[in-house]
Amino acid sequence: AVKIPESVETIGASAFMDCSSLKEIVLPQKLTSIDANVFTGCTSLRRVTIQEYVTSIALTGFIICKQLEEFIISPANSKYCSVDGIIYNSRKSILYMVPAKVKISDLVIDKKVKKIEKGAFRGCQTIQSIVIPSSITKFNDYTFEDCKNLRKINIPEGTTEIPFFFLSGCSSLEEITLPESLSFILMKAFDGCSALRRISLPRNVSVIVGGFDGCDD
Repeated sequence: AVKIPESVETIGASAFMDCSSLKEIVLPQKLTSIDANVFTGCTSLRRVTIQEYVTSIALTGFIICKQLEEFIISPANSKYCSVDGIIYNSRKSILYMVPAKVKISDLVIDKKVKKIEKGAFRGCQTIQSIVIPSSITKFNDYTFEDCKNLRKINIPEGTTEIPFFFLSGCSSLEEITLPESLSFILMKAFDGCSALRRISLPRNVSVIVGGFDGCDD
């Protein structure tokens, strides 16, 4: 366990990286930013409480936190909020980060959400199906990488590109719906999706760059 002094306002990059036995950390009230890889590899960490003055959380701050169940955001925080342990911006229009063991198996993303940040679901172990609303048509790299138990997902109409490593390592993925608007499937988008037996490619797809590497079956 670690209790950080109240005088601390920033936790610098990689400060607690690979502290694999760390289960509990108390963040100070005056903390404003959590930098890159601060808790990466903290494989015993279960929950994180983020106080009201935090306005910057690096997207790589909690990679490989395999036991992380929830983020708790202070109701007084003006930039972030949490719903079911997931970090959103205060308006719930941007989904930032999903803990690896979030207590949800079937996630329906709210129609208010317009953007999913890069790597937001990376390493999530509990979600089995995701419904993405039509409000999201542009995606970032690594969005669902290594979601080992994800079985079903849809990609909304209006999406033109499946980015790098988009569903890479989703070894349980059995079903995916691709939109007719799709044109590009980029490098390793479905790499290692070994449970995917069949996929229908829309007629507008003109570029596939190694998108299905590792789909051996």
